[in-house]
Amino acid sequence: MPARETEAIILKTFPLGEADRLVSFVGRTSGRMRGVAAGARRLKNRYGSALELLSYVRLWYFERETRELVRIQQAELLASFHKAQSDYQLNTGLALVSEVAERVLPEHEVNESMFRLILLTAREIDVLRLISRGRSNRDIAAELNRRQLGCDAILDFGAGVGNSIPWVRKHLPAARLTCVDVSERSLEVAQRRFGGSERFVHFDGRVLPFDAPSFDLAYAMCVFHHIPHDEHVRLLGEIRRVLRPDGVLAVFEHNPYNPLTLNAVNTCEFDINARLISARNMRRACRDAGFDRVDVRYRIFFPHALSALRPMERYMTAIPLGAQYAVYASRS
Repeated sequence: MPARETEAIILKTFPLGEADRLVSFVGRTSGRMRGVAAGARRLKNRYGSALELLSYVRLWYFERETRELVRIQQAELLASFHKAQSDYQLNTGLALVSEVAERVLPEHEVNESMFRLILLTAREIDVLRLISRGRSNRDIAAELNRRQLGCDAILDFGAGVGNSIPWVRKHLPAARLTCVDVSERSLEVAQRRFGGSERFVHFDGRVLPFDAPSFDLAYAMCVFHHIPHDEHVRLLGEIRRVLRPDGVLAVFEHNPYNPLTLNAVNTCEFDINARLISARNMRRACRDAGFDRVDVRYRIFFPHALSALRPMERYMTAIPLGAQYAVYASRS
């Protein structure tokens, strides 16, 4: 029997045995179904990040009339919303969408309108996260202005599916952006979404494939808590190698001393193996990697519901209670 194909939204996943996952999804042409993704819990698997909460994917699966569960053969990521889960409020919204869809939608009943509504809702929630990402790029532009530095070439370290690209185009329009990531599939998605003058370069996790020096600015947005801590200094040194003299590194990370952020990360399936880094440790790692003029600024003190108070945040950057922090460092 040939594999069936459908666009789908991942509603939930559960561990199954030692290596598999039980996946609940709603398909555009199949309705809500459950299936087994063999080997999906292994470190190296063919699904990548396609089975995260509310991921929009193309699924291929086998179905037998005598079995309740289908067998998922392949999943191609079309759009990902997993980074919104690192924000407490947005994570709650995504979880609510997933739970309601799981409880309300009948199995095997095709409902095109409901499928489109779930996808639209997930995208709207992700827009709120992109606003935060936009603030990051705006803050970087302000930091460059504060340091009186120009910027012709930018490196996005751990670019994922390219969510920062529109904001770089807005806040640093004259700069050339290069996106690097260890996931070739994520870079392919980024290129499909935003393909333009940007470069998309695969990184083997050890050596950045650029001659030194190549960039005026490098940034990493919530990347390092997914990397083993004993690798931080080496990778920061590798970033420093490709920065030009006076080049700036900007590292954005979640603040482990903010209780809402800590709860959001602890309940996010995508962050199951994440280890948050304190600003103090990140600053030390940057110095150990050879950077100087290392500054820490805390950010995002007020949630979206209190956004009217956000102009006050510029006076609060030394208070270590923000949801995130930014470390800015220079290469002499």
